[in-house]
Amino acid sequence: MTNLNPADLKNMTASEVAGLADLDFYAVRDEGFRRQAAAEAKIAKLRKQIAFAEREMNEAAAIITAALNEQQRAA
Repeated sequence: MTNLNPADLKNMTASEVAGLADLDFYAVRDEGFRRQAAAEAKIAKLRKQIAFAEREMNEAAAIITAALNEQQRAA
C-alpha cells in the first residue's frame, strides 16, 4: 500500500490520486491472493499429517486388538 501524507494529496491531480487508489486496490488484492495460497498450502500439509496420524492410529488399534485376542486365547 502507498503511504501518503494529506499534504501530498493537495499537490496531486484527481487522476493521480485515482491511480494511487487503483494501485492500492491491486496491492491489497494481490496480498489477499498470496495469503490465501499460503493458507491453502498449510491446510494441504495438515491434511497429509492428519491422514498419516490416522493410519498410525489404525495400525496401533490393530496391534492392540491382536494382542488382546491372543491374551484371551491364552487365558
